[in-house]
Amino acid sequence: VLLDLGETLDVDSVACGAVPCSFERPDPDRLAVTLPGFLSEGDSTTVFVAYHGTPGPAYFGGFEFYSSHGEEGDAFPVVSTLSQPDRSREWRPCKDVMDDKSTLSLTVETPPGFVVAGNGNRMREETDGERIRTTWETSYPIAPYLVSFAATDYAVWTETYHAADGDSVPLLFYAYPEDEAPARTDFAVTHEALDAFEARFGPYPFRNREIGWEKLGVAQFAWSSGAMEHQTCVSYGERFVTGDRSYDWALAHEIAHQWWGDAVTPATLDDIWLNEGFATYCEALFAEAQEGTSGYRDWMRRLRRSVNVEYPGTVVRPLAPFNATVYRKGAWTMHMLRHVLGDEMFFEALDRYYREHEHKTTSTAEFIRIVEETAARDLRWFFLPWLYGTGRPQLSWDWWVDDVGGAPQVRLFVSQTQSEPDYPVGTPYSAPPDHFSFPLVVRAYAGGDSIERTVFIGRREEVAVLDGLPFVPDRLALDPDEWILREIAERGVGLPQARLSVSPNPTAGPTLLLVRVEPRRAVDVEIYDVAGRRVRVLDRLETAGLHRVPWDGRSEEGRAVAAGLYFARAGGGEAARIVIAR
Repeated sequence: VLLDLGETLDVDSVACGAVPCSFERPDPDRLAVTLPGFLSEGDSTTVFVAYHGTPGPAYFGGFEFYSSHGEEGDAFPVVSTLSQPDRSREWRPCKDVMDDKSTLSLTVETPPGFVVAGNGNRMREETDGERIRTTWETSYPIAPYLVSFAATDYAVWTETYHAADGDSVPLLFYAYPEDEAPARTDFAVTHEALDAFEARFGPYPFRNREIGWEKLGVAQFAWSSGAMEHQTCVSYGERFVTGDRSYDWALAHEIAHQWWGDAVTPATLDDIWLNEGFATYCEALFAEAQEGTSGYRDWMRRLRRSVNVEYPGTVVRPLAPFNATVYRKGAWTMHMLRHVLGDEMFFEALDRYYREHEHKTTSTAEFIRIVEETAARDLRWFFLPWLYGTGRPQLSWDWWVDDVGGAPQVRLFVSQTQSEPDYPVGTPYSAPPDHFSFPLVVRAYAGGDSIERTVFIGRREEVAVLDGLPFVPDRLALDPDEWILREIAERGVGLPQARLSVSPNPTAGPTLLLVRVEPRRAVDVEIYDVAGRRVRVLDRLETAGLHRVPWDGRSEEGRAVAAGLYFARAGGGEAARIVIAR
């Protein structure tokens, strides 16, 4: 049996049941135990490890003895653990991987005056002379990095969350005595967060009638400005306790993790966005529950401002597991997916994903599978660039009105000017797209009237038609409600110079060429066949701007050209392919 155990911890003995076992340290943070006999598949045994030492360093807070709270001269020690993502080994032997969930019993022995908060339910507290032994147990599977306790001279109080279905959840709060009053104000958001997330995701994950009821706790701990979603007992940074509820979003984020991260846990750090991107998105859902649609949009807008266009790395298999790409771009991926699917299908997919993986581990591939099966369509055009690619779209655009059979028709030209999405970690599929695809809401205005149409942008340069408008617009707004993580230039700014775009393509004959011409430059628009012979001169363009040049699929002599491949060229620039399919 190979266990993880930090190099600062020394092993005294190992036993299997009552039988001593031989062991060795094959490398500094491993413990290899040789069982006294063979086990067949399905058999089990118990391994006891007696060890001692001072816990080693961790990624975040680790196992901390050195903190205290209170005034100088009257300070009291604070002992707490924070093992994310794989530092449980620094204070206990375990399989220190995210997909090794187990039930747990944790007993902490302290001097008098300490109160211990932990995972699950407190089963007993026993006094033995000058020592107090407190035991916490959880019957729900828990990943190693979520195992935690915190101990100091806490002020403790209990409340009850009353769910909409008539059930209730015990709430248990721990704060430094001098912070009890502001903490009672700040921790009150727990009720509101549970209301919001139970309405979206179903019952609090640790009130299952078959397994049993476990509390939701919040414990102030020795971390200056962070919080951690320890299962059933959130660790809440001491500076977040202000008494003015300015960090409601942080506690809501950690409570959302009870669903996304604790109950449903990614198998590896490659997919940590399923924790952090989801919980960050839940901040917006909480704002929506509190303030309606405007609160939701404002929160997503705030997240958009904090995501750099060129932030390094990807959402899946990130360069660093806890960065803005994972949290904020991950959240924006969920926001955009909601727009792609619509509310009903989006939350149906989340519900199915949760139910299939509740108290288990999962992966991005599983999430994509369930979303695609729920939507009954292939969504790799969405997931590949956003999860496995870098960057985001930068859009330039223009529009015009054509007369089609006496009726005005609005055409919109959208060009993606960013470089191609880079896929530094690869993708689950071959030939990932070199552009972003998305449904784009366009709002048309005329005087005080407005109307919306949604068009699909599926190419780097796209011509979309806005049909059935009751008026000729005097202006258009792209993505007015900010459903896309993008940058949009002013109309006409940044459009490609002297370049061709063709739509429709392939075509049975008639098609439209869009040509962007630089200032003070004349451009001939010509059609050639695959042998390089000029088939037709369509136009000579002498003014700067975006020009629309129709081709009816005929040669200079007026005959319909044969089916096949042709090339359009403007001013000797790069040619655009046109496929004639008859």
